Amino acid sequence: MPVGEVGWHAGSHDGNAKSIGIEICENKGIDQQAANDKAARLTALLLHELGISPAGNVTQHHLWIGKNCPALLRKPSSGWDAFLVAVENHFAQVTEGPGENDDAISLDVLASIGAAGRQLGGERSSALDFAQHGILSTEFGGGSEAGMLSAYGGLIDPNHPQAALPARIPRTKTQILVTNPSNGLTVVCRVNDVGPWNTHDSYWDHGSRPASEAQYEHHLRAEDGRVPSNRAGLDLTPAAMLALRVSGQVNTRQVVVNWQFA
Repeated sequence: MPVGEVGWHAGSHDGNAKSIGIEICENKGIDQQAANDKAARLTALLLHELGISPAGNVTQHHLWIGKNCPALLRKPSSGWDAFLVAVENHFAQVTEGPGENDDAISLDVLASIGAAGRQLGGERSSALDFAQHGILSTEFGGGSEAGMLSAYGGLIDPNHPQAALPARIPRTKTQILVTNPSNGLTVVCRVNDVGPWNTHDSYWDHGSRPASEAQYEHHLRAEDGRVPSNRAGLDLTPAAMLALRVSGQVNTRQVVVNWQFA
């Protein structure tokens, strides 16, 4: 995933929005030391390209939610210290410039990071312009909900592609492009309601995940007073679901989508 996009890797909104996640393979039978060193090398490349110092800026998953992760580096305790030393050593080598033993893979990684980093740094002026990935969408406005009132005035039209987001949006941003990654189909929807679950959760404006995800996972009440029964951060009308070829009964369909303002 490009560093300019927000993923769900840390288990908390702050962690997702403020950190870049790197997974280290820990399968039985592999060369764990080599895997750790490659992770340290990639960490150093990222830090260098994004202009971040290694000192105090390389943290564990444990920091965000208290999870015992990375488990193998946390046990024994000296493993994490050794990893940080490796990051600093690789960072020093990158800063000094590529040596004769640097391989093409490292340079390719550095080039791709650089492109994403430049995009993150200035070419996009607002988080509103970034696509939202892996968002669960539920269905609304059809069946028994037909004729329901819109939070923006008027009615929800189940026969036209419309959407609801869990916070009010400026009227200059009235349409979103929704993509079903499972089949590549897209549909442009008019944002015509506020929801699901929350009414002040403009997660797209903060580089974070929908609040409903954490509320669902930890059994917390959302702004509508209910504990979410799913992780949805978007609602789509039946017409939008049909355009994305999502099968099922009206008002029961769910689909994981990517979306951005159109």
